[in-house]
Amino acid sequence: MTFYKRVGLMTRNASGFMTLLLLAALAAVAACDNKENAAKKESSSTAAAAAHKEDPCSLLTPDEVAAVIGPLAGPPYRSGGGVLPSPNGTSCRYETADLHAIRVEVMWKGGAQFMGMMGAVQGAVKQGGLKELKLIDGTTVAGEWDEARVSQCCVFNALRGDQMVIVDIAGSRATLAQASSLADAALKRLDQPLKIDGGLGIKPAEERIALRPKARSVCDLVTKADAEAIAGVALLAAPKGNTDSCSYEWPLGTSGSFAIKLMVQWQGGFGAMREMHGAVSNATAMIGADKMFGQTAKQVFGQAAATNSDKGPWDEYSQSIIGVAAVKSDVMASIEGGPYKVDVQRAFLEKAFVNLTK
Repeated sequence: MTFYKRVGLMTRNASGFMTLLLLAALAAVAACDNKENAAKKESSSTAAAAAHKEDPCSLLTPDEVAAVIGPLAGPPYRSGGGVLPSPNGTSCRYETADLHAIRVEVMWKGGAQFMGMMGAVQGAVKQGGLKELKLIDGTTVAGEWDEARVSQCCVFNALRGDQMVIVDIAGSRATLAQASSLADAALKRLDQPLKIDGGLGIKPAEERIALRPKARSVCDLVTKADAEAIAGVALLAAPKGNTDSCSYEWPLGTSGSFAIKLMVQWQGGFGAMREMHGAVSNATAMIGADKMFGQTAKQVFGQAAATNSDKGPWDEYSQSIIGVAAVKSDVMASIEGGPYKVDVQRAFLEKAFVNLTK
């Protein structure tokens, strides 16, 4: 209740000396109100400052990230870890016009426990001490972290005290060495974050997301007529699927049949493709399949981009012992058909990406 409302209620029927007493009492109440409002403002300001301090976008400048992945399409924005913006997200997404991206996440507390749960150093890192790591390509990286690990193909985790910085480069062509440099720069700013508000990039990000290809039935990307033209025979049944995948089956010889399942990831496809083929590369190397299948199994994302001459209606294409995959506009299409009828699998991907923009 405000001071003036209290005056109206308490002095409506009062007069003389009683009025003076009431006014004096109300003046004291007003002073308390002012103190209360000031305290609320101070508390709100403190909360806002704390929220800003824990903004994951406040640890790197856009120029630092752009030096790694190229010019950004807009300001960095907070997300929940994926493509979609989130005002209170713990991740910051840096995105280029061709939808390549780097994700930076911060654990302001609990990082030590999380790092401990990660266990032994995985895949792409060979342990050479906690402050100095030797990557699988032979590169040695060091920084002002207490401990660092790599998880999956492309996530660099750097711990200092109980705080951890996570740099995920799967959605880009960046290297782990570049990721380690970004993580080190971010660690150095944990105590004094930059005045960068990750919330300001949310609206531009939403506008860019609206321009991305819209999810629809995968069967629309390769119709029954398309599939029969590729196969050269009539399908045994109409294609069946949803927005995630579509299955096709046609006769093979006199007694058998051949089936293909076309799968599509509508957002985050660039990162998903790099992670998938990073895992395939590690697995094939472990069992010696890279020697069996040669360059096909070695086409890890990044290397494949530089060496693969197989052009098509996509931004990147990769073939491995599990099948084929391609990505365009951050949409990934894949077929896990193994090394059998790769030409047919590839033709399905070609048709899917041609129809993607229709």
